[in-house]
Amino acid sequence: IVEATPFPMLLTDPSGNIVSANQAGFKLLEIDNMKSSDFVGQSVSAFFYNDPSRPSVTTKVIESRTAIRGIEASLKTRKNNTIHVLVDSGPILSKTGELLGAFSIAVDVTRQKLAELEVKAKNESLARMRSDAVLPGPPSPIWTNGPKRPMPTDTSCPSLMPSLRGRRNRSMPTSISAS
Repeated sequence: IVEATPFPMLLTDPSGNIVSANQAGFKLLEIDNMKSSDFVGQSVSAFFYNDPSRPSVTTKVIESRTAIRGIEASLKTRKNNTIHVLVDSGPILSKTGELLGAFSIAVDVTRQKLAELEVKAKNESLARMRSDAVLPGPPSPIWTNGPKRPMPTDTSCPSLMPSLRGRRNRSMPTSISAS
């Protein structure tokens, strides 16, 4: 099951040491020329973080004997690239409730995280540009929260464009004359 899973997955014993890990995990962490058996007996922290002393989601699951889902983590691969993953981990219990180990599965969300950071940076840049913008002249009543003013129309404001009043009758001929 572990090897057939397309996502990085591993199984541990009750002490938190790796029993099995799949190639998807090696690929994600950019671990070249290694097999699952090369990591058997090592801690999950050594596998994911290359630091056996760092706490991991799996060790928390083993200690609490409860599943933990959707934990976001940033990791450095063996080639020193930063990746972002969502981790789900849960205990493996016998029918009698005895802790047999834990499983952990990770989903690479690096592309989504980078896109999210890009959108955030653009929004912050737009907000700075908007707050730095200075408009010439007095503020426009359109953009203020001042009193509402009625829009002028022919009947509400007859003084608008007085040159057009009555023009229709004067300028339009009533008949065509043939000279």
